[in-house]
Amino acid sequence: MFWRAPTVTAYLSGLVIGQGTAALIGLLALKPRWSALAVIRRYRGTFLFGLPMVPQQLSGFILFAGDRVVVRHILGSAAVGRYSVAYNVGSLGFTLLVFINQAWMPRIYAMANRVARSRLLASSRDTMNLLLIPVVCGLAAGAPVVLRLWAPKSFHPAELTPIVAIVAVNTFPYGQFLSNLRALMSEGRTGRAAVTTLVAAAVNIGLNIVMVPFIGITGSAIATVLAYALLARLTRPPVSSGLQVPAPSVLLRALIGGAVAVTLAIGVLPTSLAWLPIRLAMGAVALFAFVWLLRRAMAGFGPSGRLVTPVA
Repeated sequence: MFWRAPTVTAYLSGLVIGQGTAALIGLLALKPRWSALAVIRRYRGTFLFGLPMVPQQLSGFILFAGDRVVVRHILGSAAVGRYSVAYNVGSLGFTLLVFINQAWMPRIYAMANRVARSRLLASSRDTMNLLLIPVVCGLAAGAPVVLRLWAPKSFHPAELTPIVAIVAVNTFPYGQFLSNLRALMSEGRTGRAAVTTLVAAAVNIGLNIVMVPFIGITGSAIATVLAYALLARLTRPPVSSGLQVPAPSVLLRALIGGAVAVTLAIGVLPTSLAWLPIRLAMGAVALFAFVWLLRRAMAGFGPSGRLVTPVA
């Protein structure tokens, strides 16, 4: 891009050349051990565990990016750009969830006792939901500032703020899905994860086809939330798995519902210069709340179970 031209074609060409060169170097540097084929039966369980995760990850990518294809076909490239910018800002909480999910997995796999693992799964889910409340509200409050810096004026950044709020709300069902996915993987039920993700991806595409022609990229954002909510429902561990993950407390569910309402309300607030200080103040409060909750989480919320399911 630096030497040739700062274009999409140059970027994609460099990407393909770079990945192809890296793959060739890997093939030349690593020699296969053909004797390993003789013991492949020993790793049959590992193969059967990991194989369904290939279509699961592919379906997850379709669920994440398939709506852009529909928006491009119906509304054009400019709408894809506007939607992508708003989606990227609203989905910043997704990144937090992905890294936390990877950090939790070793501890969950180490729990052989299903009762203890069920409570650990519930505790990690509740902790993340509690931490996500200020994150989601803060994203909606600070969206106009980020969009002013991130998006060009031709994208009409002020009109994208409600989209950011809707996508930010999607963090809650996405977090529930990751919690369920941890439970399914700990029981080796990766096939169920693959099938349910594929179903949710198909539903997302269908909802986009129906809603985008009527309400534009707002419909695409709503369709994504509904698809992830369905995925969170479908990936609940079945009773036959032996896991009995306690449901979130009534208080925590009320807080999450309140956070969803507040986030959507913030999303429709004015984005004029007069309102920016108010939005920044709300963002600062959300940041303070997140830091306070994080410190409480690191110290332990206590055994009461009013907000977070105790591990023991």
